[in-house]
Amino acid sequence: MRKFFDKKAGVKTRTALVEITIARTPKTAAALHEVCASFDMHANDIFSFTQGIKEVTIITEKKYEKTILNVLKKSKLIKRIDNLSALSVFLPEQAYETQGVLYLAMKTMYDAGINIIEVFSTLTELTIIVDEEDTEDARDALKDMVLEYS
Repeated sequence: MRKFFDKKAGVKTRTALVEITIARTPKTAAALHEVCASFDMHANDIFSFTQGIKEVTIITEKKYEKTILNVLKKSKLIKRIDNLSALSVFLPEQAYETQGVLYLAMKTMYDAGINIIEVFSTLTELTIIVDEEDTEDARDALKDMVLEYS
C-alpha cells in the first residue's frame, strides 16, 4: 500500500464559516484589496480568496462576514453560503510530487457520501469545505484515510 502521509499528518476542523461569491468587475480589485488589508493575518483564522475569470470567492470565518459584505456592498453578490466547515489535511512537503494524493481525499469524501462545496490548498495543507452537518462524518473519513495511508 502506498504511503501518502507522514507522522505530521492530521486533520484540523474549523466551523462557522461563510462563503461569499461576487462578480468580478474592474472595480472588484480595489474592494478586494480593502478586504485583504482589513484581515488580521496573525490570527489563526481561515481566509481563502479565489479569483476566477468571471467571479471571486471568499471563504472565511463568520465573524468577518459583515465587514466583508460592507466593503463589497457595491459589488454584485452572486451567492452566499452559510454554515460551512473546513477540514484541513496536513500533507508532507513532497506531496505535490506524489500522484494521487488529492484524488485520494476527494474519493474518500465521495465514498463517505460527503458533498464537497469547495477545495483549496497550500503546499502542505489541503482544505475541504463541507456543510456543517457533514463535519463529523467528513472528519472521521479523513482521519481514517490518513491512518490507512501513513
